[in-house]
Amino acid sequence: MRKPLYLHIGHPKAASTAIQNALEQNIDVLRAQGFLVADSNFDFLTEGRLDGAPVHYVADMCERKEEGLKEAVLKFHELGSRLGDRFHKVIVSSESLCIPEAEYLARALRHEFEIHVVYYVRRQDEWLISAWNQWGCQGGETLEQFCESLVDMPFPNFFKVASRWQSTADTMHVKPLHASALVGGDVLTDFFAAIGANVERKDRSPANASMDLALLEVFASSQFLFASVHDKRIVDWLRAALPADYPMEKPALGADLLARIRDRFEDSNRELHQMFFADTDYEVVFGPRQDEQSRLEQNAQQSTSEAEMDRMRRVIGLQFDLLQSMHERLKKLEG
Repeated sequence: MRKPLYLHIGHPKAASTAIQNALEQNIDVLRAQGFLVADSNFDFLTEGRLDGAPVHYVADMCERKEEGLKEAVLKFHELGSRLGDRFHKVIVSSESLCIPEAEYLARALRHEFEIHVVYYVRRQDEWLISAWNQWGCQGGETLEQFCESLVDMPFPNFFKVASRWQSTADTMHVKPLHASALVGGDVLTDFFAAIGANVERKDRSPANASMDLALLEVFASSQFLFASVHDKRIVDWLRAALPADYPMEKPALGADLLARIRDRFEDSNRELHQMFFADTDYEVVFGPRQDEQSRLEQNAQQSTSEAEMDRMRRVIGLQFDLLQSMHERLKKLEG
């Protein structure tokens, strides 16, 4: 009999980190219910803490193609021989499974495992802002440049990813990150319901929390600060060092760019909607938001020269604050 294999394939910037954090926090509860969860090395340990998720492992597997796929399949074969009464269900959470051809791994495992795919998506305008916040600005592009370059591709095309996996999976659980589409109105409650796990939802801090627009603009104009777009040393240090009352102004898109994003993805989004969550109102998920006008007004305000000058002053003020804090620490060390 094939054992259940739950593959949470992402999407990146669609609560994947929050789900992976929840798996780490609840690993003992999950093991007690018969689940083994892949760690960052693609190992499935029966005790001890869960050390991350196999995001880089799967990305490397895809890059190495046949050699990487063979290595991953061998790990699953070894795992299959260990499954029995105590552990009989498997979870892999890796947004790298969205990479083209990652689904070949599941095809190679179908004779041993039931393939249950869990996939979360979000409206592209919100996704693009979040992606620029986390890594796009570090590539030296403004928010508008980042959005334009990806919309031209077009990316992210959630329907394309889901379609690749549909022919491989025994079941597909595809949901948008909108309360009306999620069990309990919450992505973690929905995820654990999708895999059949009884886990009590815990309060959590937002994963990959946003940074202030003023700082993001500094990042976009200062590529020398980062070894790569995934270098988080400066960002992590700033998150820990920022004063508690430091403002967190979020970026907003203008009307023209917002309309272009909606038009570009409408066909694929409607196909995705009809195929996987047709009982959810399309306009509620992908149409104008309730606070659309206020966001457009925010964008207009952010684009004024006065607002740009205020952000520059805010960054300079932060520099003075950090220098003062460093001076106080040095005085304590010297004293």
